[in-house]
Amino acid sequence: RERSPAPFDVKIQGRVAFSNVDLRGESGSSVRAVTKEIVVNASDLLTLELLPRGTRWPALNGLTIQRQ
Repeated sequence: RERSPAPFDVKIQGRVAFSNVDLRGESGSSVRAVTKEIVVNASDLLTLELLPRGTRWPALNGLTIQRQ
């Protein structure tokens, strides 16, 4: 049996941007992508933290950052 990825919070620039992210629950599958978008202000440094909501570490397979 395949284990579901652990839910997690996403902090960007020190603030929680997405709380209790459950990728499998949102996509309905382990092979479908989930897209989330947010606009942040960052001059020289962009910080991104994935914070586990349980005992397992979160899994992230891709990330795109675009400068505007």
